[in-house]
Amino acid sequence: MTRRQLLHTVLLSGLAKELASLQGAETFRAFPGTRFREYSKCYPEYLSGLAGEFADQRDAEIAKLTSSGAIASRQKWVKEKLIEVIGGMPHPTPLNASHTKTLRRIGYEVRNYVYESRPKLLVSANLYVPTSGNAPFPAVVFQSGHYWEGKAYPSYQRFCQGLVQLGFVVLAFDPMGQGERINYLDASGKKSRLPNCDAEHTLPGKQMILFGDTCTRFQLWDAIRSVDFLTSFPFVDPKRIGGTGHSGGGTLSMLLAAVETRLSAVAVCMGNIENVAARSFRPPGSADDAEQNLIDSCSQGLDRWDLFYPFAPKPMMV
Repeated sequence: MTRRQLLHTVLLSGLAKELASLQGAETFRAFPGTRFREYSKCYPEYLSGLAGEFADQRDAEIAKLTSSGAIASRQKWVKEKLIEVIGGMPHPTPLNASHTKTLRRIGYEVRNYVYESRPKLLVSANLYVPTSGNAPFPAVVFQSGHYWEGKAYPSYQRFCQGLVQLGFVVLAFDPMGQGERINYLDASGKKSRLPNCDAEHTLPGKQMILFGDTCTRFQLWDAIRSVDFLTSFPFVDPKRIGGTGHSGGGTLSMLLAAVETRLSAVAVCMGNIENVAARSFRPPGSADDAEQNLIDSCSQGLDRWDLFYPFAPKPMMV
């Protein structure tokens, strides 16, 4: 123990005894704020206290869900609140899709496309199409996790190849900052100058917040427009559209399921289901990637687990 720590302990101990003797031990109360230990812990402990309070408030709302009407109301509220906290939804604009190449394989084709989720904002995608069977086919929107290769990550290619050989049309598109959509190019013009693809999301995500936008809205809108693109083909059955994704793509699948009514089934693989409003909250409570942080949602009673509500009673695998 340092001399400073010893002095601090003695002074606090003496002060507590003096107050107790003056007012009576039964009337002595702790300061109604974050108790002092170390300067570096004051703010984190303050945030933890807030998270606990928000958890109590949210638990009270969840406890009211004792009827189908109450659950339906919660579903509607979650969808509307999510759209509100991410900054609203843009207006649809022409996709201006361009088919660049086709790779022919045994039993299926891989068609390379580029389309615009917003004017001049290009999304690169692979469309896996069966070459046998009867159309219209069921289809799946696949959302990639955080790998530099995006849709071209080897395991993701095998996954999409497996689905198309089972008779599904599959659309796999690159998220922002991955695959063919790297934004912060180095001098070579081929690779990112940032340390990882998470930074390709979070660096612009921080900047978006400054003018009222969010990375969540950016990526969710890409996914919604990808559903628009997928359902534009006559060989796709618009009543049998599924959504899936892994890791960051699993989280985006949760977000898409919360707002996209055209999906019939969803499989979430390793998505982020950590609540912020929690008694075990560890500050700052944010995820690695900007799109997974719902800005100011905690104080409004919306948390990550709430994203599952709007999709019920449709089938979902987690």
